[in-house]
Amino acid sequence: MPSFKSSATQVAITAAVRESNGTPVTTLKRDDFEIIDNGEARAISSFWFEPSAASVVVLFDRSGSMRLSDKIDIGRDATRQLLGWLDAGVDQVSLLGFDRDVSRLQPFEAAPGHILEQLAHVDAFGTTALLDAMATAANEVTEHRTRRAVFVITDGLDTDSRATAMTVSRMAAGIDVPVYVVITTPVVDRTNAAARTADLSELARRTGGEAFIVTTPGEAMLATRAIASDLHHQYLMAFASDGTPGWHALDVRVKQQKLLVRARTGYDAGVRAAGQ
Repeated sequence: MPSFKSSATQVAITAAVRESNGTPVTTLKRDDFEIIDNGEARAISSFWFEPSAASVVVLFDRSGSMRLSDKIDIGRDATRQLLGWLDAGVDQVSLLGFDRDVSRLQPFEAAPGHILEQLAHVDAFGTTALLDAMATAANEVTEHRTRRAVFVITDGLDTDSRATAMTVSRMAAGIDVPVYVVITTPVVDRTNAAARTADLSELARRTGGEAFIVTTPGEAMLATRAIASDLHHQYLMAFASDGTPGWHALDVRVKQQKLLVRARTGYDAGVRAAGQ
């Protein structure tokens, strides 16, 4: 497999492509894609698509608000379902728990690992520093070079972060780590949850991930299946940056086809991201 580590001149991108019905698209070639960097088309210098192991950090909200309305149980079930979609003994998983601070509850090991056992003992208490925890989790997975992601289980409430959503999204996008957020909420609060977590949805999109509001086991199944499908069907590519310092907006497209492409929306040139 070629190296897809970003450098001073080479920018690596992972991209997942779906049809409008959510079916992954796995037959595209280098020439099917185009990359627009700050409004300029860039030639794809490296391209690769083959099955390989995924590396996932599970970031689990254990703040006090997760006690309410069975949200912590919804989160445990969503995590169980995600682990069921991963390739046992092949994919790598780790577990971080967070409230005001972040704790490593399980280091990386082959899926499914001992995450469910750890979550059985997680109690919900304290304030929520969600955005700070997401920044920590994104850095946790940077040493894993391909098919990596952060899987966040939370009710979306943030009462104690120092970081902003824009800061975290730019950091995660800059190191090419898609963030997937599963927002646990009871049925009665579903409409409020959508409005309250709009910033989280935008953060996930900017990193090449997605946000889901989950109330039922069926919704958890659909969300986690989509996440695992993205992880296992990512296209890996790289291009040469012109090196202009500062933030570069990225647009990764598929030519002449109405397909949904998930990829990071930018990178910082002249800034060496953590872990790179």
